[in-house]
Amino acid sequence: MSNSQTPQPSRNPLDRLFFLVVIAAGCLVLSNNIPDPDLWGHVQFGRDMLHDGLPATPTYTFTATGHPWVNHEILSEIFLATGVDQFGTRMMLMLKVLCGAALLTMILRRAIQGGANRLTAAGTVVLTAANLVFFWNLRPQLFSYLLFALLIALLEWCFAGWSGHWWLTSRAIRSGSEPEYEPRRMRYLWWACPLFFVWANTHGAFLAGLLIYGVYLGMRSIEALWVRGRSASGLVRRFALLAAAATAATMLNPYGPGLHQWLIDSVRHPRPEIVEWLPPETALRITSLAWIPFWILLGLTLLALVSALPRIRQRSGCRLAGNARLRPLDATQLVILAIVYWQAIEHRRHIALAAILASFWLPPLLDGLLSCWRLGQPNLPLDRIVPRRWKPVVASLLCVPVAAIAMVLWEQTRHLPVRRDLYPVTALQFIADHRLHGKLVVAFDWAQYAIMALSAENGTDRDPSYVHFDGRFDTCYPRRIIDQHFDFELGANFPWGRYRDPDSPPVDFCRVLEYQSPDLLLLHRDKSHAVQAVASSSARWVLLYQDQVAELWGSAARFDDASSDCYLPPDHRLINFRPQTGNVPWPALPRFQQHPTSADVVQLESHHHRKARP
Repeated sequence: MSNSQTPQPSRNPLDRLFFLVVIAAGCLVLSNNIPDPDLWGHVQFGRDMLHDGLPATPTYTFTATGHPWVNHEILSEIFLATGVDQFGTRMMLMLKVLCGAALLTMILRRAIQGGANRLTAAGTVVLTAANLVFFWNLRPQLFSYLLFALLIALLEWCFAGWSGHWWLTSRAIRSGSEPEYEPRRMRYLWWACPLFFVWANTHGAFLAGLLIYGVYLGMRSIEALWVRGRSASGLVRRFALLAAAATAATMLNPYGPGLHQWLIDSVRHPRPEIVEWLPPETALRITSLAWIPFWILLGLTLLALVSALPRIRQRSGCRLAGNARLRPLDATQLVILAIVYWQAIEHRRHIALAAILASFWLPPLLDGLLSCWRLGQPNLPLDRIVPRRWKPVVASLLCVPVAAIAMVLWEQTRHLPVRRDLYPVTALQFIADHRLHGKLVVAFDWAQYAIMALSAENGTDRDPSYVHFDGRFDTCYPRRIIDQHFDFELGANFPWGRYRDPDSPPVDFCRVLEYQSPDLLLLHRDKSHAVQAVASSSARWVLLYQDQVAELWGSAARFDDASSDCYLPPDHRLINFRPQTGNVPWPALPRFQQHPTSADVVQLESHHHRKARP
C-alpha cells in the first residue's frame, strides 16, 4: 500500500535563512575543540596499523605483553590517523563541524517532513546539539553517533506510513486497517547490512545499534501479526531474515563472533572509575549543570507522551492547521525510547544516543503537547508572515548571526589547544630533555598522550618507554592490572565507588610500585592517593621533576645512584610549584635533541627556569 504524501521542506528564502541560522547555532554548540585524552592513542594506533597491520597483542605496555588485544575501533583509528597526518587537525575539526551540520540538517528535515511546527523543529535541533556538546569530539564514538542517526533515518524512511500510529488496539482489528508501507522501500532495509559491517569495524557501540535494530523489527512484527494475523507471517519472516543478515554483517571483522562475546562480557562489569560510565548527576553542584539539557529532554519526552495518551484511540491522529498532525503513540518507538532513556539514566555516555533518537521521534509529539497548552501555531511560511517591505530587513538580520557564527567557527577550528594545567606538557619535555626512558607508571588520563610522546617514532637515537596501563582499558589489559592501577591512583574510597574483579588479588595500594619493577612514575598531583602512596615509599623513589600539575619520580636504584648509567644529578632535577598556564597546539609533543652535550644540558636547564626547591 502506498504511504501518504510526505510534507516537504519550505522553499521560501526566509524560511531557509531561518533554518540556516538554527543549523549554524547548533554547529557552534558542537564546535568544541577540546582534545579527548585518548586522541593521542587513537592516532598512534592508527598509524601503527597502517604501517605494520593489526596487532594481535598490546603494544606500548609492559604489563599486558602477550595478552589478546580486541581492538573494536579499527577503521575509526585508521581514519583519524590518516586525517591528522594528511590534512592536519584544522581540517579534522572542520570535518567534525560539518558532520554535526549534516546530522542537525537530517534532524531538521525529518521534523519538517513530519509536519512539525517551525519553532518545534528549531527547538529540537538546538536541544539535540546541547545534549551532544560533551560527546561531539574527535574520537571513535563520533562515528557511532553518525551511523546510529543513519540507521534511524533509514528505518523511518522505510516504514513511512507505518510509524507514528498505535496499532495494538482492538479497534485496529475491528476496522480491518493495517500498517501502510511500500514494498519498494522495504527493500532498502538491506542497506542496514553494509552499515552494520562498517559500524562493527569502527566502534563497539554497534552492539547497541544492533539491539535497537532487532527490537525495532521485532516490534513491527508484533504489530503486523496483531492486525493481520497469520497473513503477516511472510512479512515477519522477512524481518527475521533482515535482522539475521545484519547480525551476520557485524561478524565480518578480524575477531568474528569473538568480538560480540568480548563486548557482552565487558559491558557486564561496572566501570565507576570511568566518568562517562557514571549516571548523569542530579545533585545541586556546578558539574550537574552539564546535564540540564538531558533532564529537559527527558521531561519534555514524558510530557509529550502523556499528552499523546488520549490519541491512542484515534489511531490515525487528527489534523491541525497547516501540515501539522497530532499523532498518537507508536508502540515500537515507545519501547525503544524507554530502553535508551533507561540506559542514558544509568550511563551518561548513552545520552547522545537518546538525544539523537528523540530528535527523530519527538517533534510530532511536542506539537501535540503545545496544542494541549494552546501554544501551537499554524506552520505558515515566513514569506506570508513578514510584510513585503520588511522582507529585505528580516533577511539581512538573519544573515548577521550566520556570518558571526561562521567567523567564530573559523577561529574554533584553528587548532586543538592542549592546556598545560590539564596535561603534563612541561613534564614530558623534561623527560625528553634528559632522555629518560623505561617502564612508566602514568596517570590514566595522560597515558595515551605519553604513549605518543615517548614512542620510538617520535624521538631519535633513544629507547622507547612503555606504560603500565592506559585508556584501552579491558580491550587489552587483564582485570588484575586494571584493579591494580586504580587501587593505586584512586584508592578504595573513590567517591563514585569502585569495581574490583572477584579474581583480582587483595587490595594493595603500592603493588603498582613493585609489579615488574617500573622505572618512572608520572603522577597527576590532583590524584592525592597516588601521590601519598609514592611519598610513603620514598626510600625507593627519588623526585626528579615537579610543577603545579605533575610529579615525576624515578627509581632510586637507577636515577639516584651515581654509578648508574641513568644517574640524574641533583642539580639537573627541577622541583618547584610553578603554575602551568596557557596551551600548545595538539599533539603538543616534546622536542628531542639529536645528540645532547653537556653544554646542551646546561642550556636546557636554564630553559626550564632555574630550580626552586622547597
